[in-house]
Amino acid sequence: MALTKRQKQVFDVLQRFINAHGYSPSFEEIAKALKLSSLATVHKHIATLERKGFIRRGYNRRAKERHFRAQSERRLHGGRSHL
Repeated sequence: MALTKRQKQVFDVLQRFINAHGYSPSFEEIAKALKLSSLATVHKHIATLERKGFIRRGYNRRAKERHFRAQSERRLHGGRSHL
């Protein structure tokens, strides 16, 4: 499944943040990076990325700490993975 422009932007924010920091951004950090005022919008995009198979969410013992992992960039870059 293809991503919308905004979904691709959210995916890119996730990848850049994880590459830079070694852990996943909060919904607040994603919203700030994309200049979004609604955390519900961020949640919607994250849920859609997960449903489409672009990310996988894992929860540790603390529900607040979410970890996002990019499945693969193959869907975005024609078979080449950059992760």
